[in-house]
Amino acid sequence: MMEYDSVIKKRLYVWSDKMPSPRDGKSVGEHFQYDFRPPRQAANESAQFSLHLVYVVDTKGEIKETYVLGKNVSEYSTKDKAVLAFIRSLSPMKPGYCNGKKVPFRMVFSVHWRESE
Repeated sequence: MMEYDSVIKKRLYVWSDKMPSPRDGKSVGEHFQYDFRPPRQAANESAQFSLHLVYVVDTKGEIKETYVLGKNVSEYSTKDKAVLAFIRSLSPMKPGYCNGKKVPFRMVFSVHWRESE
């Protein structure tokens, strides 16, 4: 299934028979849960945050586009930037396929983080 992404102005796959995934077989969520280390919070920042991150995986498995849904780049917090950098660090991934052909995908990753005291 394809959808139009109005931010990057392209039609991309959002679901198919084989979705992009990290090369080591773990999910993006597993990598985030065990490997992500958020930056120290500033005094004026909350210890919790949520965001919906979009990233595009091309036919070679490279992560080409990343952005936070609902925010302009100038509004990105330190934590937004850290999550974006973390996702980009997973590149290259295993590419996605549709009917046996490599295709570009638009992926959405939701983050809900609460730091323990």
